[in-house]
Amino acid sequence: MDLINAASIQHHARLVADVDVTPTDIDVYLFKAKEEHMDENTSWFKRITQRGYTREDASALLWDTVLEPERITVTRVNGNHVTLLTDAGNRQALGAHISASLKACRE
Repeated sequence: MDLINAASIQHHARLVADVDVTPTDIDVYLFKAKEEHMDENTSWFKRITQRGYTREDASALLWDTVLEPERITVTRVNGNHVTLLTDAGNRQALGAHISASLKACRE
């Protein structure tokens, strides 16, 4: 069974585009893939880019619409939403970033 497919990506993109989130006061550590995963249907991508979504920089992928920017730590990581977990090198690097963030939280 393929857990990552075009239908599930489109479904989750619609959820993100349509959700109305209440602001909160938690800290978020965002591990942001440097590349975009594109499929044959890009209408969802056009909708979210119109709202300010981009992978081109260290912006918070719209998290800053529900959190104060100082509550968000963005770490850019190699790969896209899929290869972040399917590529062994990307997984290892992501794990190292997560470990460093958890260590920083404990200090």
